Amino acid sequence: MKSVIFFILLSIIASVTSGQNLISNGGFEDVECPNNPINSFTVTPDWYVTGADAYWMHFDCPVDPAVSQSIVALDPTLEPANGLGYISFEGVLSKTGVFYTEGIGTELPYILHADRFYYLEMAFLNFPMAVPQGTPEPDCDPLPGRFLEIYFSDEKIVSEAETAANTSGIFLTDVSMTGELRLLNMQSEEPGFQTGKWHDYWNCFAGQGFEKHLAISGNIYKIPGSNSCFEAGLAGNLYYFGHAVDDIKLYELPLQIDTTMAWCGNNLKLDLSDLIARPYFDKAEYVWDDGFVGTERVFTSPGIYTLEMNFPCTAIPITIRVDDKRCAVNVFVPNVFSPNNDGVNDILTPFVFSELPFENYHFRIFNRWGGLVFQSDTPLEGWGGHIQNKIANTGVYFWTLEYILDDGSAADVYQTGDFMLLR
Repeated sequence: MKSVIFFILLSIIASVTSGQNLISNGGFEDVECPNNPINSFTVTPDWYVTGADAYWMHFDCPVDPAVSQSIVALDPTLEPANGLGYISFEGVLSKTGVFYTEGIGTELPYILHADRFYYLEMAFLNFPMAVPQGTPEPDCDPLPGRFLEIYFSDEKIVSEAETAANTSGIFLTDVSMTGELRLLNMQSEEPGFQTGKWHDYWNCFAGQGFEKHLAISGNIYKIPGSNSCFEAGLAGNLYYFGHAVDDIKLYELPLQIDTTMAWCGNNLKLDLSDLIARPYFDKAEYVWDDGFVGTERVFTSPGIYTLEMNFPCTAIPITIRVDDKRCAVNVFVPNVFSPNNDGVNDILTPFVFSELPFENYHFRIFNRWGGLVFQSDTPLEGWGGHIQNKIANTGVYFWTLEYILDDGSAADVYQTGDFMLLR
């Protein structure tokens, strides 16, 4: 294991402060099983429904198969995209050509900043359509597109509701707000979207300075013109369909990234994935000032290297300073220590100063006859002057320190010294 301790100057120091996922419980893992056989919910500490019920599926929460079979948005055999839980909600396409839908919402930890950019991703799927209650299959090819809609608002998102014909559920027909509202549409043209398989969705966008709530629902619209999916005269015909979402993440993108690396005369390899350990890392294109496009570089000399992390919504400048610095580890071990429990100099601890991480750390102490009295593989762990729970004698002791410096050489370093133990 590589050691990086508080007095080591880190070789990578970046101004990436956007490490917080702004969606609480976006993987739907933290849940108390609802007290009903279909695991539906209307509100939890992290999520609320926007006007109708939704279903919190979790492998630790049993589902009654007899009940779940009557609900399109429930499939007890469907595995989450990640972890153990996910959310399902239903929609309806009515004879009148109107899409009705359920939805979920959550409050963000802060209002999104104007002119800052954000990255949103989630896993989603669309269950195949089904005609309920034995209604004859109408001639409808192709079926109208179904997709998810993503809303941001300055207040809790509440949707106008309407009872769909031939159902007892309340489905959303429109989003009604007294405050500000914006819509981020989710594309429905991705191949395989309607096959019942998980897909990844991501988007980046500029904040507008009011977004405090996020909501996700099925599509809410009316099919233009006639609706050929239903035979005339069959009142109450409905198509049910279902959505599922999982692993929702929202990050504030950094304004810039700066890092410093130590060059020790060897070829220095950089992998940007180590510097930008965020879900959005592989969604950007990395274009260097010299024209190179990619995430891995080998530096053969000191200098300042610049590039841009390009998203569809913004470009983030990255500056990498490769400095020619002395890379040897400087070790200081006191030459005298007095373990007499007076609170002063009671522990003999090696102090290690390095501009690079190191690994395979081994610190040992021997008596004057070469007997091992203490050893540690943990930096900052010292000797308290005892041998097998007995007070060690005063006198001269010897120490050794071994490590491998992470400078690309993979060479073992061996240092020695001595000290006096006083009482």
